Amino acid sequence: MLSNGGEAGRLLTAAVAMRVVDSYLGAPVGDWSASYLPVYKNGLAHDRADQAKQDSTHISGTKPSLDLARYAGTYRSEMYGDVTVTADSSRLVLGFGPFLVADLTHWHFDTFKATWRDPEAGTDLVTFALDTDGKIDHLTWPGQGDFARVPADTTK
Repeated sequence: MLSNGGEAGRLLTAAVAMRVVDSYLGAPVGDWSASYLPVYKNGLAHDRADQAKQDSTHISGTKPSLDLARYAGTYRSEMYGDVTVTADSSRLVLGFGPFLVADLTHWHFDTFKATWRDPEAGTDLVTFALDTDGKIDHLTWPGQGDFARVPADTTK
């Protein structure tokens, strides 16, 4: 059983798979949807608690260290490959692969809230780290790690 439906899809897939197993084994058919519903609700509650905790750390009244255009560029992880940050006059956009795109809004200091355009992906906080010269060294994406700034090709 496969699904692209996020957490709810994975639990539905598991419930359907268990129903098939019940039938295959000749066992009494369980109400697997009812069994997985508390797991789903618990996950939602956990997500809300995580969001509230994140929101409580927000420090208002700060601004980024640099102009937005200076955050634009390519960042590389040995494990995950490249992410790109592009800038227009008012915002940053983070791209990871062909399908994962997030709008970045300033959170505090050099941290930006990534709101993924795929609603199943939710939000993340992405932090840019500056080196001793005030240039961006890397970005940190929680759960994915650090992505080193790739120097721009100045020969073009």
